[in-house]
Amino acid sequence: FIGYDHMECEAKVIGLFNNNTLVEKASFNTVIVFDKTPFYAEMGGQVGDEGCIILNGETFDVLNTFKLPNGQHAHLVNLGETVLSNNDEVLLKVNEEFRNNVCSNHSATHLLNESLRKVLGSHVVQQGSLVTDERLRFDFNHYNNLTNEEILSIESLVNVQINNSLEVKTLELSKEEAMKTGAQAAFGEKYGDTVRVVDMGFSKELCGGTHVKNTKEIVRFALVSIESKGSGIFRIEALTGDNVLNAMSEHLISIKDEITT
Repeated sequence: FIGYDHMECEAKVIGLFNNNTLVEKASFNTVIVFDKTPFYAEMGGQVGDEGCIILNGETFDVLNTFKLPNGQHAHLVNLGETVLSNNDEVLLKVNEEFRNNVCSNHSATHLLNESLRKVLGSHVVQQGSLVTDERLRFDFNHYNNLTNEEILSIESLVNVQINNSLEVKTLELSKEEAMKTGAQAAFGEKYGDTVRVVDMGFSKELCGGTHVKNTKEIVRFALVSIESKGSGIFRIEALTGDNVLNAMSEHLISIKDEITT
């Protein structure tokens, strides 16, 4: 995986799967493994990249990217009637808008996690998350329902860090070294001997996902819902960037329609 630094590359086909069967040639819906890839595979709550592959001037959509049992990044592609063979050379291109939106939501998730701990207390621990190009979802433990004041303080604190234009640094360390830095580990996540630390100054976490280079790229952050899932677990959904403005516009249109009908 070279996707932390590259959004496209030339690559060679080294594995083709049709209907869960390894084949030498394939067409229509095919799972493809390349010798290298810029496509992030679904992991740690972050969705897999979308984009395209280009073969002999023809473009085919990468519908999803996920990991196979041995860690290979698998690309789901609809080839139509075009036949792709092992050892074919293709150009891989990640959808940059999709990736950038995912990065914004993932980095905002880290800021949200630390903001929750600062406002509600250090007992708060991530219990699950989902990061897509459209929104982020974050589950955490807490004793009581959140007050309006707490909700506003959390949202404001995240936006302060965005406006502070914090540099986002990444380090590769041994797990032992990483834990000594005070980095948080995600609930239920399995880590190897070498881990990736994402350090924003305000927050520091072990994370293999993709992130913005500076928090100012997130632009804006808005909480859209908070609900109790029972047993002391709460779920937050939030938006970043243009998705905030789009949601506001849709809401205002809905209100206008209600008033005029």
